[in-house]
Amino acid sequence: MFAAHQRFAAQVGEYGGKLLGGKAIEPTATAVSFRGEQASDGPFVTTPLAVCGYYLIEAADLDTAKAIAQLCPAKFGGVELRPVRPTPVG
Repeated sequence: MFAAHQRFAAQVGEYGGKLLGGKAIEPTATAVSFRGEQASDGPFVTTPLAVCGYYLIEAADLDTAKAIAQLCPAKFGGVELRPVRPTPVG
């Protein structure tokens, strides 16, 4: 699986994208969830799928981002593509 993700990272540039970052994350059992000031152990919601990691990729346009996302190895699930939400500066 590690080799597949290394190949994916190399392919991002071949599609004109730029890999800005990414990490694997621990399973949902290690989560601490917050709702207001209340903290609780475990995931916030029960779901059959959990996020195992993320990549932050810069792409020229949505079509390029889709092409890159389809390359991502996701042996135990799928890939979700989302734009980064712009935030006001100042």
